[in-house]
Amino acid sequence: MLKQLAPIMHEVLCRVIENLNNVNAFEARLSSLSVREREILRWVAQGKTNREIAEAIFLSEMTVKHHLMRIFQKLGMENRTQLVSRLAEHEARVQPAYGVKIF
Repeated sequence: MLKQLAPIMHEVLCRVIENLNNVNAFEARLSSLSVREREILRWVAQGKTNREIAEAIFLSEMTVKHHLMRIFQKLGMENRTQLVSRLAEHEARVQPAYGVKIF
């Protein structure tokens, strides 16, 4: 019976390890963000537009856009929707008091 379960257990363990590696990689990328980029990321996660963010933190809309371009690059994202989706997925996976929290 153990011989039959071994391949299944191996597959499950490999998936768990891969999932942990993905979480750790994203956390490492999050930790590479500057304080200002993290601040902007929090606003983006709340659904704010570039204009709303700019007004809230006293920057020009163009400056916010440039920060977002750097955030996309650092996190390997292509657009705002992908970024927000990945952040929500990350927050759902990360256990409380574990890892890099952006909020």
